[in-house]
Amino acid sequence: MGNQGMTLGEWINGLSLIPDDAKDLIVDFFVGHIMSDIQLLKNIFPKRMSINITCEKEDPNEQDTLNAQNLLRAFIPDVQRIKLFRVPLEKNFSRQHIGMANLKELGLFYQVDLNLDEICSWNVENCTISTMTDRMSLRDLNRFFKLWIKGSNPKLRELSIHWKTEIIPDWNVLLRGLKAVETEAEEEEERKFTIRNIRGICAVIQIEYDEERARAVCTFSN
Repeated sequence: MGNQGMTLGEWINGLSLIPDDAKDLIVDFFVGHIMSDIQLLKNIFPKRMSINITCEKEDPNEQDTLNAQNLLRAFIPDVQRIKLFRVPLEKNFSRQHIGMANLKELGLFYQVDLNLDEICSWNVENCTISTMTDRMSLRDLNRFFKLWIKGSNPKLRELSIHWKTEIIPDWNVLLRGLKAVETEAEEEEERKFTIRNIRGICAVIQIEYDEERARAVCTFSN
């Protein structure tokens, strides 16, 4: 911003000019930088905005974790979209707490310790997950879809998972027991399958591998 002569308090007060219906507003926070009055920022920003939180440190300390948790605790009751980039979390405020909030969109990027069992109890409409390792368990993802078939995650509309891998995933492990029907894919490197749950809702699973990364995208619809 060009107002170099403003104090931090004056700059924050100037944000009150943001209209309450600014639905497309995205605010970026960087863990590791000095945090100002979080509650004051929360009161100024419109409730329907989106927030991105990024941790730029390779080895975040306890204060970084505390800052991230304080940000999430303050904003998560009101915002609709959250994206986290390498954000350190602990058990007392984990991904489970975030996923169970009433979110339209949740993005988790550069994750290293993802447990897919967590997703089964999440309450989000659209979820994007990108991992840093090749430890994606297709058996766990298969179990997630089996639980969805039985009725879990009724609010979910799209799930997209990306992970690094140097081998072609055994997609049969992912599809085992799902009674999936293969349909024509749009790209050569893609495969597309349809499954259905007990509510009669269809899920289209698109799976892809490009020699470095694998991807599974599932779109749910009536």
